Amino acid sequence: MLVDDVVTSGATAREGLRALRAAGCEPVAIVAVARTARRVPARAAHGQSSGVW
Repeated sequence: MLVDDVVTSGATAREGLRALRAAGCEPVAIVAVARTARRVPARAAHGQSSGVW
C-alpha cells in the first residue's frame, strides 16, 4: 500500500508506484488523506475562458 498525504496532480503517487514496482513490489492500493480542489475556468460552461482560475 502506498500512502500520500495530499494528492494534487498525482505525480508523487505515480512516482512512488513506479519505484515500488521497480523494487519488485506490486502495490494493491494507493491511499491519500486529502486532495486539492479541481480548478475549472470560470466561464468554461459557456465556452469562453476568462483566463482566470
